[in-house]
Amino acid sequence: MKNSGVRVLSMLLVAMGVIGFGLTSVGCGSTAYKKFTVDVSLDSTQNAGQPVTVDLVALGGDRAAELDAMPMRKYWTQNDPYRQSLLSQGVLWTVELSEANPTATLGARDKIWNTPTWKSGGKLFVLAELRGVGPGPNGDPRRRSILREANLWDQSKIAVTVRPSGISYSPTEKAVAR
Repeated sequence: MKNSGVRVLSMLLVAMGVIGFGLTSVGCGSTAYKKFTVDVSLDSTQNAGQPVTVDLVALGGDRAAELDAMPMRKYWTQNDPYRQSLLSQGVLWTVELSEANPTATLGARDKIWNTPTWKSGGKLFVLAELRGVGPGPNGDPRRRSILREANLWDQSKIAVTVRPSGISYSPTEKAVAR
């Protein structure tokens, strides 16, 4: 009787240890990622008859660093192989905004949020083909990047506005102590 009680207690302790290890390892090295609803719109001053192509690109790791460093002039070259590769990988959502079509929405259930690249970390890039705008002292206003970590966001909706001078979005990420 005493041996069976010890055996049951031992099995219970082992099971609790396995469950405890599983629970703690789930959080190790992983960060919750956010699926956003992104409303993209042209600022009313942008509606001067010239359509604007806007790309939302979900990338992580080396690919995010590569896009961060890429000149927008090169990215927006017609039939650019890099941009075409993003499309074929399912990490690119693109829309052409105009006076007739001034807004578009990337939904939280879109396939872009389920790519391994987005789940593994990184950024959501917002890129706009704005003619006559180039890099400035604070970077290129045709490119914005949004970090994907869920703890940076109180909500799941982002409003992106494309202006003649560049891109803005709201709300902005909240400050989080690391």
